[in-house]
Amino acid sequence: MWVSGLLESAAIVLLVGGAAVLIIGFLGCCGAMKQSQCLLCLYAILLLLILIIELAAIVIAGVFSSQVEDKLKDFLKKNINSTYEGAIDTSEEFSLGLDYAQVYFACCGVDSFEEFHGATKWNRTTSSGQRMDVPPTCCKLKDVDAYLKDQQAELEDPNCPISPTQTNSNYHTPCWDSIKDYLKSRIALVIGIAAGILGLEIICVIFACCIISALRKEGK
Repeated sequence: MWVSGLLESAAIVLLVGGAAVLIIGFLGCCGAMKQSQCLLCLYAILLLLILIIELAAIVIAGVFSSQVEDKLKDFLKKNINSTYEGAIDTSEEFSLGLDYAQVYFACCGVDSFEEFHGATKWNRTTSSGQRMDVPPTCCKLKDVDAYLKDQQAELEDPNCPISPTQTNSNYHTPCWDSIKDYLKSRIALVIGIAAGILGLEIICVIFACCIISALRKEGK
């Protein structure tokens, strides 16, 4: 599912970054303990390199954010068209991931509920022969946790998938906007942590340079 894929990617990046920081920190500690200019120089250079990569990544993310957003939206919409199944008890990864997102963020579709009208794998006909306009996960549930934990869904209005309204569904709330609002509400914390890490890295580079300078003066 696309949500778990994003989380897995983020986890991998954090693990690799954490391993790099540990290795570089070990070099810095060894250099300080042994008063080795070589190790301290290597520590400062590697840390500075990480700083440059991080800043470059920030700039690239800012410059290409709109392009990435458009491509990701296009990818999700194409998958709705070709893959989305619409059934509450689905086990198909993309369908399950999108359904979970729609329930958790109380939303429907990427940009519009009308995207589901082109879903080729969604059987929109009910047992009574009526045609659903939106998937059940676009409807308001009596117990959201029951779906998130056990994939059990009881609709507040059983007629919602056929006749969605602003009262019985979330069909006028795009998931893209809901997720962006969710992230924006927590962006201050993320920026604060990132700024703290960058600041600490800069201090470490300066500190390493000061030690190298002092060792060179002692060696004269």
